[in-house]
Amino acid sequence: LNGGSGIALYATNGPVIATRNEISGNYWGVTLISGATINLGDTVAANFNEGKNTFSNNGNGGITYALYNNTSNPIRALNNCWTGDTSATLADAENVIVHMVDDASLGEVFFDPIWKCTDENVSTDEETASTLFSMYPNPAQDLLSLDLQEPQTIRIYNLTGTLMNTYTLEAGHTELNMDLKSGLYLVKTSNGGQTHKLLID
Repeated sequence: LNGGSGIALYATNGPVIATRNEISGNYWGVTLISGATINLGDTVAANFNEGKNTFSNNGNGGITYALYNNTSNPIRALNNCWTGDTSATLADAENVIVHMVDDASLGEVFFDPIWKCTDENVSTDEETASTLFSMYPNPAQDLLSLDLQEPQTIRIYNLTGTLMNTYTLEAGHTELNMDLKSGLYLVKTSNGGQTHKLLID
C-alpha cells in the first residue's frame, strides 16, 4: 500500500486509466495529490473506459473513503461500484467521495451513473445505455455539459411531469444553457430510455 491507499497518485504527466479493479481494505481507496489525475470511467469516445472498479471497506476513523480527490482537477469516474453494495444509490456514492462538494477548492468528481457491482441480471440494452450518455456538472447552474456516444433526443421534465425543454443532439460533447429555475428535474434520453436526476442551483 502507498500511504494507506489502494491507489495513491501524485503529479502525473497524463491520466492513469483504471478498469475493473477491486480496491478494498485500505484507509483510502484512491487518493489523488498535487497534479495527479485518473480516469476511473468515461463515456467520451476519445477517453472511453468502462470503469467497473469496485470499492469496499476503505476508510479510517469511522469514515469511508473510496476516492479522495485532493487536487483541483476534475475527475471522470463513471460506472463504478462505490460501496460494494448492489443496492447503493448516487447518494451513497457521494458519501464516500471527497471532492468539490465537500471542499470548494477541490476538483469535482463526475460519478453518475454508478455501476451496481455486478454484470449479472443486467441486460445488454441497459448496460449499453449506461455508456451512451453522461452529463455534468450536477448540480448545474447556467451550463450543462453532455457527452453522447451517438445522436440522441434529450427531454427535460420538472417533477410534475411538465416537459421543459427538448434537445436533438449529435454525438460528441455539447454544452446547453440551462434556462431553468432552481430545483430538481428529470432528464430522459431517447436511446436506452434512461432517466437521470438533474439539480439546478
